[in-house]
This record gives sequence, structure tokens and C-alpha cells, in this order.
Amino acid sequence: MGVQHTWPSYVGTLTGVVLHDALERPLAELADAGVPVTITIGADDPFVDAAHALSIADRFSACHVDIVAGTHHLPLEQPALCAQQLVGRSGGQSVGQSVGM
Repeated sequence: MGVQHTWPSYVGTLTGVVLHDALERPLAELADAGVPVTITIGADDPFVDAAHALSIADRFSACHVDIVAGTHHLPLEQPALCAQQLVGRSGGQSVGQSVGM
């Protein structure tokens, strides 16, 4: 069926995952497995609370927050930076390659 890009879907994800910390269990599992997690946010993003992102990262040893120049549209504003972060986090493999295969 694919990803639903609808307002109810967006609001439900924002409410359930970000605001109510439904990230707690997945981040704990990733931290236990030693998988690094990076939350990248734009310094001028009007929708993301940097303090909240930092508080999430403080609770999980494998989690790091990058605050970079930009808004809520980082992949459009800084595509090279976003691609580099994905490549850097995948052990240097090109985006699109399967990691661990």
C-alpha cells in the first residue's frame, strides 16, 4: 500500500511517535544492539523542537543529534548533506546498496 502522505497520517505519527515518545522502545533496542541513530534537524525548523530531540538523544547512548542550517525541508535544501549522512552512517556504502550483504 505504501506510505500514506495525508494530514491524519502525519498528525498520528507526530502525536504517537514524537510527542508521546513511542520512540522509547525502538531506540532502546537499537542502543542495545549498538546501532547508531542520528536525528538531523534544521536549526530553523518551525515544527521540530530541538530541545526535545536533544532530550531523546540524552537517554540513549547510540543516539546523536545534528542541528544543521536549514528548515523542515532539509532533503530539498541540503540534499548533499542528507545523502552524506546516510552514506556515512551506512559504513561508507553508496545509498541504495544493502548494508550487511
